[in-house]
Amino acid sequence: MSKTLTKPEILAKFGKLYASDSAGRPILGGIHYATDGSAIVTNGHHMLRIHGAHNFQHPVTLHAKTGQPIEGNYPDTSRIFPSSFNDEITVPQSAIPDALFAAQCAATLASKIDKKNPIVRLEVQNRSAFLLIHNEQKALSLSVKLAEEAPNRKSDRTLNAEYLATALAVFNAAGTGVEIKMCGPVEPIVLTNYNGIDVMIVPYRVPQS
Repeated sequence: MSKTLTKPEILAKFGKLYASDSAGRPILGGIHYATDGSAIVTNGHHMLRIHGAHNFQHPVTLHAKTGQPIEGNYPDTSRIFPSSFNDEITVPQSAIPDALFAAQCAATLASKIDKKNPIVRLEVQNRSAFLLIHNEQKALSLSVKLAEEAPNRKSDRTLNAEYLATALAVFNAAGTGVEIKMCGPVEPIVLTNYNGIDVMIVPYRVPQS
């Protein structure tokens, strides 16, 4: 069994994976430590937010890799983090390792097909959630079960498979289960453990089946 990490340890391990490496918005290359004790890091496409992560007295943004201060105003992420949802997929703590393995398998195949856009479809049907990949050009198909506690109605969203695998790795490291909360097919997906750790993933805007 892997060691359960504390919130600061999770931030140190995973923060750099959520930060941007684009020179266009250098502020997004950092982890923002807010006055309420939360730490936030995002590249604009997925976001990690951890409450109770630090004791800094003043807000500061530190580079995710070097730890050096970054000047500028960090974006107000509270305005883009959704608060209402229509559907919820439950992955209990005992099922997190299997869900993570499924997501990692999907991410590996998706990145082999398209390194820049490793696409996977998250489909809900018959109270289960699946990860699907289909590529006619390479004659490849993959279907793996992600969870067994899902809404009793069919829906699907298309997202970055690597972002999903990273998110599940965060909750696996935290030693908790996760709730995957969703609204519309192109609205942000939020993964939370109700213990101060949240991940947001913005789906791809593609036609829905």
